[in-house]
Amino acid sequence: MEISKKHIGIFLITTGILVLLMLLLKLEPYVVEFATNPIYQFIAGREDEIRQITITKNGERVQIGIPLGFLRIVALFFGFMFLRIWFDIGSKLVSVGRELMTDDVKNLEKLLDKLLQLRIMNK
Repeated sequence: MEISKKHIGIFLITTGILVLLMLLLKLEPYVVEFATNPIYQFIAGREDEIRQITITKNGERVQIGIPLGFLRIVALFFGFMFLRIWFDIGSKLVSVGRELMTDDVKNLEKLLDKLLQLRIMNK
């Protein structure tokens, strides 16, 4: 059995819908329990209020303090970027699948029009 564009399109649409449904089902726990998220834990998971960063330039050491509130905002930004990437992947799968299916239908319409024109010309 030959795999056509239509079959691939249906598969991509189904996969895209599943990805978007997974995003929808995971969205509430993702936002409500954001403090347990690996992105948050990596960026702002420490308990101290100010994180010290040491920069060394020409032998001089400078310490900069970054407040935990700012790190939480950065973690939230990266968390939303992750959600956006997840949404973009799902929507692109659906749109590419739809394109493949419509291209197949358009090609079929062109072929039918051509056959009808040939039949009319032969009469």
